[in-house]
Amino acid sequence: MNRIYAADINSIIDSGSYEYWYDQMPPERKKKIDAFKPQKNKFLSLAAGILLKRALKNEGIYSCEIVEKGAGKPYIKGREDVFFNLSHSGEMAIIAVSDKEVGIDIQEKSHFEPGLIKRVFSESEILQAEHIGGDLDMLYTGLWTAKESIMKYYGKGLSMEPLNIELDIRSENDLYYSKELHLIRKEISDYQVTICTPCAEFKDVSITDVFKEKS
Repeated sequence: MNRIYAADINSIIDSGSYEYWYDQMPPERKKKIDAFKPQKNKFLSLAAGILLKRALKNEGIYSCEIVEKGAGKPYIKGREDVFFNLSHSGEMAIIAVSDKEVGIDIQEKSHFEPGLIKRVFSESEILQAEHIGGDLDMLYTGLWTAKESIMKYYGKGLSMEPLNIELDIRSENDLYYSKELHLIRKEISDYQVTICTPCAEFKDVSITDVFKEKS
């Protein structure tokens, strides 16, 4: 069941299906969409809702109630065998679905100023990153998605201090956090994705043109 689905909101420009899909969303998703002011953020929230709908449908779940626990992490009420986690950044939305607890984060490549680097990465992590070299902005973006995915796995968000999440950067695509959890790295164009999971592997990302596929 370990699968990842992603969607690019640019397809909504040509499809003209925003209203159609908005009408398909449950009240709690509509509330999230309506809370955003920028149109782009509304599209991202809608895309996340569509991905959730499609991903659960592929697992045979056609109707369910989504509830939030802890710091707002969503779960499917009454189902202890299906877990999911959503994220969006830039123009991409993404979801991970698993039979185990899961956290996922996607981030578009960003520039990390020295002050920000010192606030979210430990001295050891900075030294390891500089030793690897290459595109440090892309590397730091990937490291941040790893920390975010861990925070989202535990459902604690930024109440977990990023500096206290110590990563062993073995290589650009090989990170270690703990023996109980795997950090699985994916890259989509200029986006970095990390899945935090007790599972050893996930299927490749399935890019879905969600706004053109009405169902």
